[in-house]
Amino acid sequence: MIKTISRQFNWLGAVAIAVLCMAAGIAQAQVKLPPTVSWSTYGVGTGSYNEAVAQAAGIKKRYRTDLRLLPTRNDISKIAPLRSGAVDFSAMGSGVLFTQEGVYDFANQSWGPQKVMLLGINLFPAHVGFFTSAKGGIKQVSDLRGKRVPYVRGAPTLQEVMRGILAFGGLTFKDVTLVEVAGFIANIQAFTQGQTDIAIANTLSPVSKRGDASPYGPVYWPPFPHDDDAAWERLQKILPYAKKIVTSQGTRIPKNFQGITYALPVLIAYDRKGNDIVYNMTKAVFESYPDYKDALASAKGWRLTSDSFDYPIPVHPGAVRFYKEKGLWKPENDRNNAKLVKRQQVLAEAWKAAITNKGMADDAFRIAWLRTRADYLEKAGFDPIWR
Repeated sequence: MIKTISRQFNWLGAVAIAVLCMAAGIAQAQVKLPPTVSWSTYGVGTGSYNEAVAQAAGIKKRYRTDLRLLPTRNDISKIAPLRSGAVDFSAMGSGVLFTQEGVYDFANQSWGPQKVMLLGINLFPAHVGFFTSAKGGIKQVSDLRGKRVPYVRGAPTLQEVMRGILAFGGLTFKDVTLVEVAGFIANIQAFTQGQTDIAIANTLSPVSKRGDASPYGPVYWPPFPHDDDAAWERLQKILPYAKKIVTSQGTRIPKNFQGITYALPVLIAYDRKGNDIVYNMTKAVFESYPDYKDALASAKGWRLTSDSFDYPIPVHPGAVRFYKEKGLWKPENDRNNAKLVKRQQVLAEAWKAAITNKGMADDAFRIAWLRTRADYLEKAGFDPIWR
């Protein structure tokens, strides 16, 4: 009789294990994506594009879904196919804030504020600031007064980064000599050719080595001390997405360097995108992390943490569902998200009022829109940030 009972328990145990294995398989199968999903991304050869290629391989391996990538040149070319439905999602940079706010390239009658929402971010594991010559006299940010700094034509994101850096040092564009350059690489070239005193860069970018190998090397990275509360307040007023980072990675970076980082890229969808596909895309990106995290150093910023959705645009309800399942979403996140959704609603109301002036000359419309935008936001208790 004892042997019979023992065999029954053995049989039941085997059934239980089988059920658990089936449950695990079902949990994995809960990621239900179409055969093909599409993203607009940064251009071919950029770190963000290379990350997306690695993510595509990881998602294909786990879920048998093809991730089709559409390389682009700027913020408009990233968001236009998203708006039209030509792609499902977009991996953007901080220009997503200009998209939400209807400023810079989006402050015109064809665009205005867009209701974009977050899936998740790569919290870039490097310092994003500037380097200068170690042989020069720039040791802290405030030493930039009177110096030649790059102003990247047609790149509001990089212009804002430069403005934020200067604000950290208590400076504005009026306190420096602006040298116009054609793009990010041109900003590096201007330094290596002695046309500027600094170059905007991040510590993991291979272009930093170009500066170091130039006649103006070795390079030096002025720090952004984390205990300077007033300086950080000035910086974050211009770059609300900027965060503190302590790093030892990069060309000529000392140990435990105190710097700045921010999300790059930011994976977004429009608010109208279905909750299920957003949930599954979010889940696929983060749960395939082990398959792509070692593809390049910056990919490690996709590690799932409570910072994975900490960004000044609202999180899509489909993504919220995923973060709740992981135990990362707290009541304070609900409150913050509600404020961000409210901001988008106020922006939509402001745009509805401004667009009645349709037909105005572009410059006149832009001025009128930005004024209306600031008025509506301030009346609702929000900081316009950009005017």
